Amino acid sequence: LVDFISLHLSEPELFRQSGQYDDVRVIRDMLDTTTWNVSFPDTVSVHSAAFCLLIFLNTLTEAVIPQKFQAQCLEAAGSYSSAIKALAHIPVDHQNLFYYLTAFLRSCLALSEKNGTDVQLLASSFGDVVFRDSLASKKVARSFPTPPVRMENTALFMRHFLNNGPAAMFGGLS
Repeated sequence: LVDFISLHLSEPELFRQSGQYDDVRVIRDMLDTTTWNVSFPDTVSVHSAAFCLLIFLNTLTEAVIPQKFQAQCLEAAGSYSSAIKALAHIPVDHQNLFYYLTAFLRSCLALSEKNGTDVQLLASSFGDVVFRDSLASKKVARSFPTPPVRMENTALFMRHFLNNGPAAMFGGLS
């Protein structure tokens, strides 16, 4: 999905339009039944792929930031250096996914004048799925809305990594 979206980063309204149902079905079927190197049909919209990326991340068995590390990460959202330290405690495979995802989102932002993305849009949209509640806690808390402070902190945490590239994250390495 990321590779396909990356080919269309200058598409206007990226991550602002939802996908077409038929495209979503085609993408889902391709992800489920084909190998990684099969291209999406030309009829598939990049908006549908962007929508599917959010759906895919939201339906992972475990959130990008696992539930047991979310409080620590959200408490560290006030400072970039604290956020990096908190992220260092999550499992390495989740760290890698998080860094890959934020690098991709920074490439989207590099073309924001063409695609209409901005830090707040991506931080809010992806913060919700990166820090999503586990399915078990969703069942328990179904009648309680997500507290505004949590939503603000997820976006703040994400903004740190969208505004700062690898050089800032890894002490000058690029």
